[in-house]
Amino acid sequence: MAKSPNAHKAAQEFEKRFPYSHLCSSIRYQRALSYFDEGKYAQACELFDTTDKRSLPKNERPGYNFRRAYCKMRTGNTASAINIFNGVISEGNTPYLIPSHYYCGYLLYASEEFDKAIPHFEKSRNDSRFALLSRLHMAESKFMLKDYNYVISEGPTLYNEADETSKPKVARIVSEAYYALNQTEKARYYFELYSLSGTNLSRSDNFYAGMIAYTLNNHLAATDAFSKVAGTNDSIGQNAAYHLGQSYIQLKNKVAAQKAFKLA
Repeated sequence: MAKSPNAHKAAQEFEKRFPYSHLCSSIRYQRALSYFDEGKYAQACELFDTTDKRSLPKNERPGYNFRRAYCKMRTGNTASAINIFNGVISEGNTPYLIPSHYYCGYLLYASEEFDKAIPHFEKSRNDSRFALLSRLHMAESKFMLKDYNYVISEGPTLYNEADETSKPKVARIVSEAYYALNQTEKARYYFELYSLSGTNLSRSDNFYAGMIAYTLNNHLAATDAFSKVAGTNDSIGQNAAYHLGQSYIQLKNKVAAQKAFKLA
């Protein structure tokens, strides 16, 4: 469809004059494609929804379904997008099969349905367009499902291949996976990579840093980390205060230990 300012207006005028023309659905579809190419997904979605798919050649229908699903995704209609992407997947080997697996997996991952997301990422992880992102999301999904062995088997390679934006997140989950498997030195190594990335450490990060140091009997480092968290009236603050007291005991500082235990 021509992308002149008057093209959509002319198409609308045609539909008003000839509402029962067999051309209306095709014109609507061409308008939808034009909006889609411009990134105007709300407008495209409205037109895709009112296009009669049966009026399209069969070889164009998978593309229609994929673009319609993508528009649903970009406009926040997750459930509908997943349903349509699954429809594209059920059509078998089309150019839209792997992209549909990836986006379906991503939407399930974003909805925290990690067990359902993983099979889709398995399908898209070998496609160069989606390989790295699929592997990243898959590792995070496995982590959330507490499959720590998977995370430590894939995570180090994934960290080396990830871009600078993704490296901190990978380092963090790999560290926690090692810690959960009682491999604390490796947990410390990856947490240091995370810390050195320039990420602003959260209260949870500082508590975790304290636990690593505490487990490794580095009580001076543990007190430094726990001191940044202890004193707040919540579970993490209470837990940090208790471990802060235990660390001070190991450092023979009974006065500081007593203050920490009072906080706890």
